[in-house]
Amino acid sequence: MRCWLVSDVFISKEKIAHNEHYVLKISVKCIHSE
Repeated sequence: MRCWLVSDVFISKEKIAHNEHYVLKISVKCIHSE
């Protein structure tokens, strides 16, 4: 079983403040290897 970290960087735009925020989302993905 192999696991690794996957990082996603995306831009979320605030409609009120008109600021661009860079959001870092880190998730763990696992593969069940035979």
